[in-house]
Amino acid sequence: MALFVAAYTWQLPEHPQLYRKFRTYSIHFYVIHDCFKKIPKQLFGWENGPMLFVVTIIFCFLASEVIIRMKEMKGFGWLRFSY
Repeated sequence: MALFVAAYTWQLPEHPQLYRKFRTYSIHFYVIHDCFKKIPKQLFGWENGPMLFVVTIIFCFLASEVIIRMKEMKGFGWLRFSY
């Protein structure tokens, strides 16, 4: 119980840019994680486990970075509406 109270009352430092970036990654991870989880399962027959988790996180991070950087390119400005 004390852990929940401590987490609820914990004061986070003021870093709006950092939290904005975390929010962007969070949205992208939520939307695309299922695709990157199913690809190795279908191609390699992997079961749920630590290796699939790590591979999924890595691919989600890389895809998020690509989406974030592509929105600055001409013709891809619509990507900023994805998050």
